[in-house]
Amino acid sequence: MARKSMNLLDILVWLKTTGDQLNNGLISNIYYEKEYERLILKVKSNLVKDLLVIEAGKRIHLSSRVVTPSDYKPYPLVVLARKYLRGDRIQDISLQGNDRIVKITGRRGYSIIAELIPRGVIVLLDDKDSIIALTRTLRLRDRVLKPKINYIPPPAQESIIIKLVESKIENFFENLVDCIRSGKDAVRGLIRGCRIPGELAEEALYRAGIDKQREVGDLRENDLQAIIEALTEIVEESFAGKGWLIIQEYPIEADPFKPLRHIERGDLTVQEYSPFDEALDILFAQPVREPRTRTQDDTTGDSEYYRLLKSIEEAEKRAREYVLEAEKKKKIAELVAKHYQDFDKLFDIITRNKAEKVTLGKVIVTRLNDRYVIELPNDIKFDYYHGETVDSVILRLYREAGELEAKATRAEQVKEEILKRIDELKIKVKARELSQQVRRRKRFWFEKYHWTVTRNNLLAIGGRDASQNEAVVKKHLSQNDLFLHANIHGAPAVVLKIKDKTPQPEDIFDAAVITAAYSRAWKAGAGSIDVYWVTASQVSFSPPTGEYLAKGGIMVYGKKNYLPKPVPIKIAIGIAINEEGVPIVMTGSEEAIHEKTLVYSVLVPGEHSKSETARILKNKWYETLNHEYKHIPYAVPDEEIMPRIPGRSRIIRTKSGYNKGIVLRDLEN
Repeated sequence: MARKSMNLLDILVWLKTTGDQLNNGLISNIYYEKEYERLILKVKSNLVKDLLVIEAGKRIHLSSRVVTPSDYKPYPLVVLARKYLRGDRIQDISLQGNDRIVKITGRRGYSIIAELIPRGVIVLLDDKDSIIALTRTLRLRDRVLKPKINYIPPPAQESIIIKLVESKIENFFENLVDCIRSGKDAVRGLIRGCRIPGELAEEALYRAGIDKQREVGDLRENDLQAIIEALTEIVEESFAGKGWLIIQEYPIEADPFKPLRHIERGDLTVQEYSPFDEALDILFAQPVREPRTRTQDDTTGDSEYYRLLKSIEEAEKRAREYVLEAEKKKKIAELVAKHYQDFDKLFDIITRNKAEKVTLGKVIVTRLNDRYVIELPNDIKFDYYHGETVDSVILRLYREAGELEAKATRAEQVKEEILKRIDELKIKVKARELSQQVRRRKRFWFEKYHWTVTRNNLLAIGGRDASQNEAVVKKHLSQNDLFLHANIHGAPAVVLKIKDKTPQPEDIFDAAVITAAYSRAWKAGAGSIDVYWVTASQVSFSPPTGEYLAKGGIMVYGKKNYLPKPVPIKIAIGIAINEEGVPIVMTGSEEAIHEKTLVYSVLVPGEHSKSETARILKNKWYETLNHEYKHIPYAVPDEEIMPRIPGRSRIIRTKSGYNKGIVLRDLEN
């Protein structure tokens, strides 16, 4: 759905960037378009040349596209605004309260209130904040706006984004926890509970590697910290003054930050502009429309497909025309060579004759500026230039034929390039359709933990933080199961679910990879680490007498069985296909992942962030897979990949797997 108004972050960014540039600007004229509730200010300053557009309930920004109305109509608002503000200089532009309300104050004390909230109005105030004129009278339950009474703003609302922008983050974590809990899922908690703009909320969750539909109850402390870090990063980035336009057939959104969720997924077109006003200007210049509904015959769901098909037809047509023209020129060159003496005489006559048009038997010669057009029987026509010999004409015709053949070859290359783009477009559309299945698929209880399936199809799960470590052991460590832990503080507690099977050494190793890779050893850049295992009876939450056990702490009594060799700090991550034919991200040892996935990569500690690693992984998987599977990597949201990446990483290899698949429901039993 296309954006209908600027959000709070947009306004804060605009005030800090463009708004500051308007201070001390001279208001040379004012215009009003009643049908749009749009006030247009012509402001002159050293930094600003465009018109300032203020549209009630919608936008405030500079515009190079809006045209001032040619017919003046004496509406009270524009008459009085010109009386009190024309010729004045802007003294201040600021946000009023915590809502989307901007106040522009002149040096004489008169001001304009621009309400960009739903049902908002534009108000002209005197120096005592009494209403002089406004776009329309407003009568609401909590306020009345009409001339000759004091302006009353909407009821004040708290917004966590204001605190973030103003760097008032001393209690930010507590505030975020309180407000996000009011939502059913992560994205609604941020939008409805914390009053964070939807575009910012989705971008923050994407960068934090958290599925926006994840239930609030599943959010851990480290998840909330990741959200705060992402929000802080995005807000800091926004004040650079740039804008990014998101396009789905037509512009639907403009953001002051780089929308990685669209750029890295490749689901929509993104264009960069500077300043931010330019992106806003293009967005709001469009009529409000909804995306085109795809029909059954529209196999790609994208109008670009039809444009590319038309381009192919044009390229094929050009190639045919170039080939035919080249053949004609070669035949004419052969004809001239065959009748060499006759054409030698003809060229001599043409050179000596100054007439505009000469007829010599069946030959017609027409003079056109610097050349002559020679017409022969059988619709044969070619150019002759003054001073050319028969030999030079023959050589020129062959050269021109060669140039045309080169153009035909290039047209064929263009056609191949377009076919490749169509193929990529179809892959993108297939990915988009499959991504809906990925998002809708059933999530199993163990997927909220670190998990893997060993080579003999045993489930191993590990906690993502101290609370989950405790839950993994308390809820899921049964009598016959094994408990594994890396020999370092800050490693996942891992449970290998035995069920009725006898674990083999390779199963224990596959489970050990989870506690090793997701431990602090990854961040430290270690090469390997010792891992031990014990039986369920050796694990307890009761410390020795007189000792204290911290939250999430687990006691292990008796002999620890260390694996024969230290476990390498590396992990394989790939795409498996579940029983429903839907891709799922899976991690574990390379040996286990190689069996069960369609494609996988092996990661070690490195220099790339989680988001960068996720993007690189999808590109490498795309390159590795056969054509029929190439859409699958881009159907998997980055939010499902990033939580499986232990930390900053480097990819050491990517391979195709055996693709034996995985039946998740079997792991429930």
